Amino acid sequence: MRASWGGDFLIFNDSRNRFLENFALRFGLEAYQNQTRLVSSFSMSYDSLTIAKNPPIPSGGVDPVTRDRIDYREFFGSVLAGLNYAIVFGNSRIDVGAEYFSSFYGDNRFDDHTRTFAAIGSNYLPLGGHIKVVSQGKIEGNRFQLGYLWNFNESSFVRLSGVVSSATHSTTHGTATLDPFLYSINFLSGNFISNVGTKTSAKDTRSQIGIEFGFRY
Repeated sequence: MRASWGGDFLIFNDSRNRFLENFALRFGLEAYQNQTRLVSSFSMSYDSLTIAKNPPIPSGGVDPVTRDRIDYREFFGSVLAGLNYAIVFGNSRIDVGAEYFSSFYGDNRFDDHTRTFAAIGSNYLPLGGHIKVVSQGKIEGNRFQLGYLWNFNESSFVRLSGVVSSATHSTTHGTATLDPFLYSINFLSGNFISNVGTKTSAKDTRSQIGIEFGFRY
């Protein structure tokens, strides 16, 4: 979900050149939120053991008793700056724009809920675990858009648009919390858990096509 507020400044509005009068600088603010839930009803593992100079011995398989659910949410507040150019002919208008955006505030939350059975000796103990990561994030990227607007009359219009955007999502620093009970059971069963990393980076590229119906008053 993305909500934005901004304005176009027609810096050549008084120009005698009609090709420059619709050239604008764009500045604004936007809020972006993304939520994802991933659910798995089983897990797969693979490992290998090497003894002396012998070939590695593979091991692993499908774990049908482990259930995993991951909830991820990210929220950013960003500033944007860009250029926009419009061509008007009759009741129609074509506009082309390019924007750069960078966040001044970012909040990322990651929750991993696991249900499984831990083996302690010859006994199996049902176990529910929870890993929570809270971190500060940053988003930076650019966006290119093309739109076509048709005015039905002075008060109503329809607009078709296409947008291609590319953004890099990253986390700067954060904290990871692991249930003490989960850590203790894994320690007793021989499964040693390493630290949970909080610094990540991912690139997101997407294309969108939209239609807008508007009314002026």
